[in-house]
This record gives sequence, structure tokens and C-alpha cells, in this order.
Amino acid sequence: SSGINAEYGGAKGERGTPGNPGTPGRSGNDGRAGPPGPSGPPGSTSGGQAGAAGAPGAPGAKGNRGVAGPAGINGIKGIQGPPGKSADINDCPAGAKGDQGPPGYPGEPGESIQLNPYIVAFHSQRTEYPKCLDGMTELWRGYSFMFIDVDNSNKWTQNLGDPGSCMLNFKPEFFGTCSDNGNGESTCERNIDQHSTMWLS
Repeated sequence: SSGINAEYGGAKGERGTPGNPGTPGRSGNDGRAGPPGPSGPPGSTSGGQAGAAGAPGAPGAKGNRGVAGPAGINGIKGIQGPPGKSADINDCPAGAKGDQGPPGYPGEPGESIQLNPYIVAFHSQRTEYPKCLDGMTELWRGYSFMFIDVDNSNKWTQNLGDPGSCMLNFKPEFFGTCSDNGNGESTCERNIDQHSTMWLS
């Protein structure tokens, strides 16, 4: 089918009354950021006047003691000092006498032995010590001394049966002399003359 638009040419009507206000529109989206503005002028370079010094503050409280540090390394050994001056014993006064010590512990009970009326000596030319006879008690062991010769002129022979022929210590030179100084006192000293002794081997 086909149609056609037609307009009627009637008279213009009167203006109608204003309509009611419409509803508010929706908020639009944020606009894009604008370009940066121009740089401002440089600031003033003149500083202000210095202020007056403030009053000193009150001293603070004493702090706690810190922890001890690590030990240092050992020092090197010092050099040896010069030898000291030898002291004379006469320059050192004797000290005060000490207190008497406490009594010692009692000793062990002594052994009961039967001594013969005479003390005799026995000698041996072997490495073994001689034995006492039955009923005798051994008193000591020593070296068999026979005689002494002084300057090849004075000789003293020792009886091998006497106790003096069994010496506790072996001393090739043990001869000494004693003399009276006229005041009732005797002085003894080692004989400086050459002498010789003979021992049983």
C-alpha cells in the first residue's frame, strides 16, 4: 500500500501553561586534569635574624653502668732485673722467738730387745752383710774401718772387734783436731794435713 502526509492549515492555538519541572539529571563524569600551571617567582634569599640563645637545660639523670668489655691480650714478659745485692747475715737482726709448738703425737711403743753385756763388731769381705750370733741383736750396719795414717808418721789402728770399726758413713778424710785456747774452752777443726784411711774391702 502507499501513504501520504497531510497538514491541516488551521488557526494557531493559544500558548499552553508551563509544564512541571523535570527531574534532576545524573552527575557527569570527572573531567580530565588540566595542564600544569606556570612556575612561581623565586623566593627571597634573605634569612631572618637569629633568635636569642636558650637557657641551659637541667642535667639529665646518671645513666646505668655499661657492661664490662672483653679482656685485653696478655702483656709481653718483662726483662730480667739486675741481680740483687748480697746481704750479710750480720746485717739482718734475728727475729723474735716463736711460740712453743704443740706437743707431738705419742710415738709407737718401743721394741723390747735383749742387749748383750758387750757390743762387738762383725766384718765381712763379701757383698753380703755378716750375721750376728744367736742371741745377739743387730744395732747398725756400716763400713769396716781399719786405720788412719797422718803424714806417714802417725798411724792409728782400729780394732776390728770394737764398735768403732763399723762406721755408719764412708768418709776417706774425716780426721780432725781439737785444741785448748787456755780459757778452758776447746776448739775443733778439720785437719788440713794430708792423711789417708784404709777400709776393709
